[in-house]
This record gives sequence, C-alpha cells and structure tokens, in this order.
Amino acid sequence: MKNSLGMKIVLAVGFLFSIISIIEGTSVLLGMSTPGYIIVPALLYYNILFAIVGLGASIGLWLRTQWSVRSAVTIALFHSIVLILVTVFHFVDGTFAIDSVRAMTIRSILWIAISFFAIKARLTIVKSENV
Repeated sequence: MKNSLGMKIVLAVGFLFSIISIIEGTSVLLGMSTPGYIIVPALLYYNILFAIVGLGASIGLWLRTQWSVRSAVTIALFHSIVLILVTVFHFVDGTFAIDSVRAMTIRSILWIAISFFAIKARLTIVKSENV
C-alpha cells in the first residue's frame, strides 16, 4: 500500500524541517550564526539531536517500517513536553525566547500531524491484512 498524499506532504515537511534544524542548530553551536535572542545550550542540543532522530523517523515512515510509527509518536510526545516547559519558563522568568516557544510549537504540531497520519496508515494496513 502506498503512502497517502497527506502522509507524503507531512513527511516531506518533517524531513525538510529536520534538515533545516540540523543545519541551523549546528551553525549556532559552532558559532557560525548568532540569532538575536537568548540561546539555551540544552535546548540547542535537544533540537539538533531530535532533528537527527526526526530525519531517521521520516525516512522510516516513508519506507513504512514497523518501528517508525512509535518513533513519530515518541518525538511528538517529547516535543510537546519540551514545548510546555519552554513556554512555562518563558512566561515565568524569560529563560527562553519567544522564538524558542514558536519553534517548539511548530515542531510539536508537525510531529503530532506526522504521528496522526502514521497511525492512520498503520491501522489501514492492519485492517487490510485482517480482511
């Protein structure tokens, strides 16, 4: 069974967003780029690490591997937890810039959408196998 158009779109966006996150995060980490807001090293490392994981998950989902659906859901869960923490700390003491809140919001929504399509595709496969 082929990937649906919606699945292809969110996977392409997830793949590209992961590549952009790796490039941008690495350039900040190496001092080649300096954004105009507060950088929290832990969040920077997290973003680079999960961009690499997201790249692998995107490829796995495209190839429809068994482990990839769990990976997508795990990424969505971690991003959502980090989004909550970043948002709370932004409003409590300004530790994180609003740009970090926005970026985590985009990551969370993206990976929730990817998870939704991945679960839907997986359920369709299981359903067709049981018929």
